[in-house]
Amino acid sequence: ALLHAEDFPGARREFAELVERFPDSRLADDGQYWIGHTYEYSARALGKLDGWEIPLKRRELRSRDELAADIELRRHYFPAAAAGAVLGEEIWAADTLGVLGSGSIRDRVNADLFRAVNAYRIVVERFKMGDMAEEALLRTAEVYTTYLKDPEKGIKAYQELLSRYPGSREAADALHRVGNYLLGKKKYAEAIRLHEQFIYNYPSDSRVEEAMLAIARCYVEKKTWDRALDAYQSYLNKYPAGKQVRFAKVQVEWIRMYHF
Repeated sequence: ALLHAEDFPGARREFAELVERFPDSRLADDGQYWIGHTYEYSARALGKLDGWEIPLKRRELRSRDELAADIELRRHYFPAAAAGAVLGEEIWAADTLGVLGSGSIRDRVNADLFRAVNAYRIVVERFKMGDMAEEALLRTAEVYTTYLKDPEKGIKAYQELLSRYPGSREAADALHRVGNYLLGKKKYAEAIRLHEQFIYNYPSDSRVEEAMLAIARCYVEKKTWDRALDAYQSYLNKYPAGKQVRFAKVQVEWIRMYHF
């Protein structure tokens, strides 16, 4: 209820109490995960990190400044009027990052993203047998890769997820992301291996089409023309009305004309 009311500090307090009072509960790992997720969600909201604004019920900095500027007028009617003390972020039910107190928005967003990562890490280390460790690793990887723009640490978290929980639902996202990352790094043999593993493990996933094209591109980059031709032809056979059919047909004709 507190989370849906966008009272992130309040929600965190409740989740933290759950973890502290019932550490052996089957919900303890869920509580620890949601501690991290409240930090992540609030950072994404304040920083508008997803390209759209999540409305938070909070005062803007301008409102705070207007109240502070009004102090002299209030003193005219009540001489003892004074500005309030600077309060910690926990007092701001809807200003979860404490922006009203201090710090630039970007700094505060980054601070809470790192807090989220630290909270997720506790899930992985303390609740190894729970059912939230996979999701915590996935969120860690997403935070590093998408929001903190640190792909190296993000890929490391994805790889840890694949190593620890290779058969999990979250492993599908990890395989896909690491495969694309390796392709971008021109590590074509490794990228092919992971994309092939993705296709084999998750044949009904909507991203199989993209993975098949990625494999074909890897073979083109390696100049292994026979494999590239086979890869594009396999794509056309599986997706005769696919999103990239026209491109794949052009590639097939080009390879046949200039390399056979």
